[in-house]
Amino acid sequence: MRANADILEQDENEQDKLSDKQWTAISCLLDGKTLQATADTCGINARTLRRWLHSPDFSEEYTRARRQHLDNVAANLQSAANDAAETLMRLLKCGDPLIELRAAKTILQISQKSVENAEIQKRLDDLESTNAQQAVQIRKLESENYSLNRSSSEFATLKHELKIGTFTRPDWISKSAWDSMVRVEAQRSRSS
Repeated sequence: MRANADILEQDENEQDKLSDKQWTAISCLLDGKTLQATADTCGINARTLRRWLHSPDFSEEYTRARRQHLDNVAANLQSAANDAAETLMRLLKCGDPLIELRAAKTILQISQKSVENAEIQKRLDDLESTNAQQAVQIRKLESENYSLNRSSSEFATLKHELKIGTFTRPDWISKSAWDSMVRVEAQRSRSS
């Protein structure tokens, strides 16, 4: 349980969100204890623990602690990767054909996985870039749509002003379009 103590350290504001029993439960769960064993350690009912797991504050802190725990585990594994690679290289030349075959197979699998991961990362980067570009285009279209809606509203007001004869040409309408609109409205009012 002590191995997870660093993960559970929080500033005072975050500590106030959960009770001591809830922090103990998170620590137990990170240590791999079952729900029942965790509940027993905390002196609570297993149903209470399940309810905590569904509550927003507990769930958020547990998820954060799990993520931090997994980051720590991954960092430890990465630090051992050099030793593992050296071991594979040594086994590749150990003289036992079966062990050398397994080492070679493992190295090839790791290499293939590395290439696949690089390709997936590139595709992900491309998708994120495309997504960012599309987000910019969407914002631009939304802005243009707003302008069109505003222009449509202004145009409706303008048509009303033309009907009642109180109008001045707005800057956003060209002189020729304005003259055409005035002629059409004048013909409509004469015919009605």
